[in-house]
Amino acid sequence: MSPRPLYHLAKADFLERVRRYSFLVVLAGAVFLGYELAVGNLVLCLGKYRGIYNSAWVGMLAASWAALFLPLVGFYIVKNTIERDRQTRVGEILAATPMSKMSYLLGKFLSNLAVLGAILVVLLLSALAMQMIKGEERQVQPWPLIAPFLLIALPAVVVAAAAAVLLESVPITSAGFGNILYFFAFIFLLTYGLDRHSHRLDLVGVLELEESFTQSLRAQVSDYDGGMSFTVKSDMPRGSKTFRWEGVRWTPRILQDRLTWFAIALLLVLLATVCFDRFDHAPGARARRRRPARAPADGGVSIAALNGHSAAHLTPIASRTPSGRFGAVLRAELKLMLKGQRWWWYLAALGLLIAGLAADLKSVREIVLPLTWLWPVLIWSAMGVRESRYQTGELIFSSARSLSRQLPAIWVAGLMLAALTGATVGLRFLLLGRWDLLLGWCTGALFIPSLALALGVIAGNARPFEATYLLAWYIGPINGEPALNFMGTRGPAPGVLTTYLALALALFVVALAARRWQMRR
Repeated sequence: MSPRPLYHLAKADFLERVRRYSFLVVLAGAVFLGYELAVGNLVLCLGKYRGIYNSAWVGMLAASWAALFLPLVGFYIVKNTIERDRQTRVGEILAATPMSKMSYLLGKFLSNLAVLGAILVVLLLSALAMQMIKGEERQVQPWPLIAPFLLIALPAVVVAAAAAVLLESVPITSAGFGNILYFFAFIFLLTYGLDRHSHRLDLVGVLELEESFTQSLRAQVSDYDGGMSFTVKSDMPRGSKTFRWEGVRWTPRILQDRLTWFAIALLLVLLATVCFDRFDHAPGARARRRRPARAPADGGVSIAALNGHSAAHLTPIASRTPSGRFGAVLRAELKLMLKGQRWWWYLAALGLLIAGLAADLKSVREIVLPLTWLWPVLIWSAMGVRESRYQTGELIFSSARSLSRQLPAIWVAGLMLAALTGATVGLRFLLLGRWDLLLGWCTGALFIPSLALALGVIAGNARPFEATYLLAWYIGPINGEPALNFMGTRGPAPGVLTTYLALALALFVVALAARRWQMRR
């Protein structure tokens, strides 16, 4: 395996990504996070104490936030590199070269790592700016500042970059299912390591930091009773105090635990080489060749039937063409949404409908309804994306009344899917006269497809919606964070729900505006 082709493959893929507007948006998000850290809106508290903003503390603070969120968000940023080669047919050209599968996938892995590493560099610079802005200690110490990025954030980012390559290499996880699988795998790994208090399974290094904080703080004060939390400035305890922390003592045991994640990432890439098909579509082609030819439709003649025996003629046009009414377009969009769903998908949806009637009210609110509206997430994620995915935009955009009929039909179909899958839950709230819960049900049914349509039209792919919705679903309806509880599953919150109702309508308007701009390009 020659390093030169590997380097050029990773470089070309990296440059292709950074030239996109989407990468600028991601960097803008990293700059915003750095700004929030710099002005002190995002803090880490140990009881009523926080660290003095020296190099060790600001480096740890920025690296900790990066380790918590960048492996999750960054995965959805980089998980498209192999799929892009499939769609553009570049993969078939590469498959005809002597490049091995290992070289190709390693190049993609390094490209993923370079993209996420650029975001880490932005956060590192923001940590340095944070120390200067706060001014509590202006002397910069390079190693305490950089070490948390190298040994706390980077291992988590490396695993995310490798997981993106692996899941793209496996056919069943290359699309939306892999995105959902990674989300729950990351949440499980994050919580499992903390619950078991296992340093080896602690992907984001929280346990190492907590032990270092505890030892340093208890050596300086006597009233610290434990506890650590990432929070916003407004939630800091009143009368909070500061203490000095000089950084983690990187013992051989800690270094071994952190470096193990690099080895795990390489193992994921090696596993990807076993699953990767090297863009070989021959088995599918052979299967198609083995299929018997279909009989011609009524009124038409097959090519084989011609052979000098009969005159060719075109299939006659029906005397009555289908109506262009909104209802016909809506039915077509609903059929497209549900097309291809297997019998077990409908069976699970039926089970959730029955659970909406059979379970107790608390379980229906907090468990059944969130699960009900998680099940169709891959269907919603295709809203506004099909035109880009199947390259049918020119046909759709040039059709009559596309903006005023086809796009609203997609939105209404998404609303109908939410209403149908959650029908029994909504009916139960209505029969019980729980208008507060019914308001939450209506809000969720409107907000979810509106978010899917807006992000799908703007981004042209399903990943932004899948990442945004899964994160909001987990923090809000599942864990009860009021600001993100767009289903109202944890008690009355009419102010929050009306905000999400207004946001749902605003997102639909944004989708219309974005589609109008696309049609005029």
